[in-house]
Amino acid sequence: MFVYNYEPLQGEYIGASEARLDPVTSQLEGKEVYAIPANATTVVPPIEKKGYARCFNLKNETWSYVEDHRNQIVYNKETLEPYTIKELGPIPNIYIENEPQPKNKYQVWQNGKYIYPDINVLRAEVKADLDAQYQEKLNGVYRVGKYYVQPSWGTIYTNTLVAMQQDIAEDGKLDNSYFILLITNPILGKLEQIEMKSIEEFLPYYNKVKTVFKDLTEVYHSCIVDISNCTIAEKLVNIILNY
Repeated sequence: MFVYNYEPLQGEYIGASEARLDPVTSQLEGKEVYAIPANATTVVPPIEKKGYARCFNLKNETWSYVEDHRNQIVYNKETLEPYTIKELGPIPNIYIENEPQPKNKYQVWQNGKYIYPDINVLRAEVKADLDAQYQEKLNGVYRVGKYYVQPSWGTIYTNTLVAMQQDIAEDGKLDNSYFILLITNPILGKLEQIEMKSIEEFLPYYNKVKTVFKDLTEVYHSCIVDISNCTIAEKLVNIILNY
């Protein structure tokens, strides 16, 4: 004879086992009587059902399906902190099953939804990101012939050009050696000091640095003005997203 065992706290079915015949009681009653162990029943549990546990109600002596979300990660509605469910039963109302995603990194979770922070706080965040991206572009690489230059070298290149012009102004030729920094391999970040034999040889690198720096700076300052004047969160965010 089989009995069906269940966990004592919530009555969850844990497996079947064979009950032992009770010889003394069987002899007294004149029929086979089996000893039913604790936390077991002869009532056959229902078939397995995905997403549910089979639990026995001792009072009613019936089995029922109970939602089983154990080991599922859910998210607190107030804080979005993840929580791993450990107990049987429906997901508590304080949790949501799927982690909601913001439209962009500037939104914050508040009162059960994503919103933009105070416009002044948002403006400061956007401005900080604009500064960081601007600096990153200044440190980007731009090809000139077989070499690459960075717009951030503008001051160094300008000083070099002035020195070369002054040198030529003295006697019509370069009397000193002039080396400029050039990138020979942008992937490896390899830089070299390359000697310039004339201003004409140097000008393509200088002009590239000057032009790119000017263009980047104009766009940057235009964005600064837009950020300062914008009072609508969505438009403010679009300034940095489109930069």
